[in-house]
Amino acid sequence: MFTGIVEKKGRVLKIEKQNQMVCVHIESDFTDLQLGESVAVQGVCLTVTKLNGKSAIFDIGFETLKKTNLKNLVEGCFLNLERALKVGDRFSGHYVQGHVDTVSEVLEVKKVGECYQIDFKVSKEIQSYCVQQGSITLNGVSLTLSDLRIDQASVMIIPHTWSVTQLSELKKGDLLNVEVDILSKYVEKLLKKG
Repeated sequence: MFTGIVEKKGRVLKIEKQNQMVCVHIESDFTDLQLGESVAVQGVCLTVTKLNGKSAIFDIGFETLKKTNLKNLVEGCFLNLERALKVGDRFSGHYVQGHVDTVSEVLEVKKVGECYQIDFKVSKEIQSYCVQQGSITLNGVSLTLSDLRIDQASVMIIPHTWSVTQLSELKKGDLLNVEVDILSKYVEKLLKKG
C-alpha cells in the first residue's frame, strides 16, 4: 500500500532484457532499501530483487510491461519512487495500490500562473471512477482531478510537486500510468450486489 506521495526520483542506470522479463537497475538516494521490499516505481508496485550499492534492481514481468508505461523506459530517464506505507506513518495522499488500471496519453502540459496543468485522455474503462475533485494517481503521484470531461481530464501541479517528481519531464504524447481511487471500485462492487 502506498499514498502517492513521491519520496525520491530515481535514475535508470541499466536495462537488461531477458525472455519475458526486463531487469531494471535504478539509482536513488535511498540508503536502507531491503531485498524483497515493495517500491512504487512510476506508480507500479515492484519488488527489490537485488541491491548493488546505491542501485536497486527490479524484475518487471511481461504482464506489467504490457499494461504500463514501463515498457518505454530508457537508460538515464528519471522515475518517481515511493516506499510502501509503514503502519503509523502520516497518510498525506490517498490509498494507492501500485496496480495500474490503464495507460493514458498526455494531451497537453502548460504553465498556469505558478502551477502546471496536465491534460490527459480518459479511457472508457476508467471514466466511471473519475469524479471532479476526486483522487487519481498519475505515474505514482497522488493528484486531484481539477477538470473532467467525457474523454479527458486535467490535474494542476503545484511548484513543489513539479520540482520533486518526474511529472516535470512530461510532454504531449507521453504515456502516464493511471490508477483510479480504489474506494470507487469497492463502492461500485457493493452497489452491484444490491
